Amino acid sequence: MNFKGLTRTLALVTGMLVAVPYLMVAAIE
Repeated sequence: MNFKGLTRTLALVTGMLVAVPYLMVAAIE
């Protein structure tokens, strides 16, 4: 297992999940 790569992927996915609703709210405003 490559924990460093896994952590990076997990952080990227989490960042996307956080960014998407924020961008949707920004688009609605």
